[in-house]
Amino acid sequence: MPFKVETDKYTVISSDPNGDIMTTLDTITQPVLQKTDSSVMNVMSKLKSGALELNDNVLNDPIMKKLISDPSTTFDVVVVSPFLAGEAGYYLAHRFKAPLAVYSTAQANFPFISSAIGQPYNPSYSTMPILPFTGYLNFFQRTINTFVAFFFEHVFRNTIILKGVNGLLDKHFPGETRPTLLELERNISLAFTFGHPFILDGWAPMVPNSVHLGMMNCIPGQSFEKGDKIGDFLANSKNGVVFVSFGSVIKASLMTEENKKILLDVFKRFPQYDFIWKWDQDSMPGKPDNVLLSKWLPQRDILAHPKLKVFITHAGQSSFQETLCYQKPVVAIPVTGDQPINAREAEHLGIGISHYYSTMDEEQLYQDLDSVLHDPKYTENAIKYGSILNDQITRPLDRAIWWIEHIMRHPFMYQGKSPVHKLYWFQYFLLDVIAFYLFIIYLVFKTIKFIVCKLCCSSSQKAKND
Repeated sequence: MPFKVETDKYTVISSDPNGDIMTTLDTITQPVLQKTDSSVMNVMSKLKSGALELNDNVLNDPIMKKLISDPSTTFDVVVVSPFLAGEAGYYLAHRFKAPLAVYSTAQANFPFISSAIGQPYNPSYSTMPILPFTGYLNFFQRTINTFVAFFFEHVFRNTIILKGVNGLLDKHFPGETRPTLLELERNISLAFTFGHPFILDGWAPMVPNSVHLGMMNCIPGQSFEKGDKIGDFLANSKNGVVFVSFGSVIKASLMTEENKKILLDVFKRFPQYDFIWKWDQDSMPGKPDNVLLSKWLPQRDILAHPKLKVFITHAGQSSFQETLCYQKPVVAIPVTGDQPINAREAEHLGIGISHYYSTMDEEQLYQDLDSVLHDPKYTENAIKYGSILNDQITRPLDRAIWWIEHIMRHPFMYQGKSPVHKLYWFQYFLLDVIAFYLFIIYLVFKTIKFIVCKLCCSSSQKAKND
């Protein structure tokens, strides 16, 4: 149940009725943490299989079957995460005759979402979230980025993933004639992304119904109650605390013994500081005395605490934005997915240093942590960027609510509005216009050449006659 208090206001259909999702995620992340398979595409392929199973669970649920079979079922809006099988929701929006909204939790744009809403996506400056490129892209990076963006959109997503989703829909709605998923995707009325103009490719052209929700997690931190173990640990620290967390999905206990030892040895070299580590086990062999372990931690409250000095993070989207919210510098240790590009962006903004998990080195990690702890520029930049990112005319949550209610009040008014969808690809890139101009130039050139030749021939003939 996603709500603290049960209520009949919501009808909840679980995509994971047996509670297997975390075990599945462990089997996906373990090869990466063990350094036996660090391929992002392999991770996504495994996630795709898991996502198809989750969507299958939803469509098999008796509540969902009843909703689908009842012709009187109506919805005001259908909100979908359009990736890794979530596209099955497109058909539900079509079936229920409801406007379609999508959301992406990434900080950078995905090309297929931009294509769907008619938004420009230029790989010369918009980096694919699975690539660790930020800022100005050189020729080599633009070449790789262009290829990856094309392959990711047209092969991996539009062909491989959507084939699996079509198979899922064929299973549950056999014999039904329906538009293709790419056709349904063009009906998107609203697109949310967790980007921000000052993060990654946020400074790029956007269509009106593409809405940034970056810094949604930024809320005031709560003070710890007296006697709270974490709060007392923070308050009693003499020189400050370093917070260590690899997020809610990655289990730190699954990392290699070598990397665990590197982290512990580095922490031992900072006896003047204390460390809080989100650790999923009851104990940790070789744990230094200055390290406090906990299976669950109130991340935002810890980051907001004045004794918190540095955040050692995997650089997931939420962690990246929360550290900026509370204006704390980072040592980013990315593992997979969009974490490498977020870690690079931390370096690009000057709020921290990136140190790759796959190439972790004790001496380098020590120097990185020492720099972020003692060089004030990292904290100054965290304050500068955290301040501007959080200074918004409306709060992201309020903005999301307004847009959803706006779409509900005016259904289908934004559907198919982009003129891009009315153009062929050669018209969009003005290739027909360029060809016409080149033809005109060619005609002018040939005409001038003909006239010049005539004049020259005439002058030569006249000279011979004289």
